[in-house]
Amino acid sequence: MAIIRNKAAASGAAATNLEQSEGKKSLLAYRFIKERIKQNTYAPGSILSEEFLVKELGMSRTPIRDATRMLAQERFLEIYPNRGILVTPIDLKLVENIFIIRELNEPCITEWAIGNRELAGSLLCLKEQIELADRIEDAAARRKRLIEIDSQLHWDVLKNCENPFMQSMMRTVYDHNDRIRIYTSTTFMEGSQLEHLEIINRILEEDKVKAKESARNHVLTSFRHIVDNFYRLGQSRLRLNLSGEN
Repeated sequence: MAIIRNKAAASGAAATNLEQSEGKKSLLAYRFIKERIKQNTYAPGSILSEEFLVKELGMSRTPIRDATRMLAQERFLEIYPNRGILVTPIDLKLVENIFIIRELNEPCITEWAIGNRELAGSLLCLKEQIELADRIEDAAARRKRLIEIDSQLHWDVLKNCENPFMQSMMRTVYDHNDRIRIYTSTTFMEGSQLEHLEIINRILEEDKVKAKESARNHVLTSFRHIVDNFYRLGQSRLRLNLSGEN
C-alpha cells in the first residue's frame, strides 16, 4: 500500500509540475505575441493562424491557444474559429475609447500617487533623464528616448497609486496606448517633455489640484496629436467626443 501511495504522490507531483510548466509557456507566449502586436510587427488588421504562431514560437498549440484567448479578452485579438485570428485594427474609435478612459482616470491616479516616497525618487531620476534626452542631437534617437521616458512616467505613477483594481485596468489601457502611439508615430509631440516636467513638479510639490489639471491637459493634448497623425496617415474622419470636442 505504501508503494501505491508513493506512486500516486509522485504522479500527482508530476501532474502539478506539468501544469506549472504549461502555465509558464502560456505566459511566455502571451508576452511574446502581445509585444509583437504592440510594436506592430503583427500589423493591425492582419490575420494570424495557430500554425503560424506554433512555428513562430516553437511551442505546442495549448499555450498558443491560452495566450490568444487572454489577448482576445484584452481586445488585442479577435478569434474566429476555423477561420483565423485577427489582430485588432487600430482606428479612430479605438483611439477615442482609450483616451476617454485615460482622461477619466489619469487625474485620479496622479492624485493618489502624491506623497509616495518611492515615486518621488523615481520622478527625480526621470527629470534628469528628460534633460539629458533633450540634448540628444539625432532626432530619431531623441524621439525614441523621449517616448521611453513618457511611458516610464505613466507606469511609475500607476504603480504607486496603490489601487490594484485601477492598476489592472490601466495596464491594458497603457499597452493599447503604446500600440496606438507606435502606429501613429510620424512625429514626437513637441513640448510633451515640458508637460511631463510639469506633471512631475506638481507631484513633487504635492499640489493635488494642479497635478490633476496637468495630467488631464496632457491626455487631451496627446489625444489631439495622435488624431492629427491619423489624418496625416490618411485615416477617415470620425466624430470625436472626448471632452465634448468635435
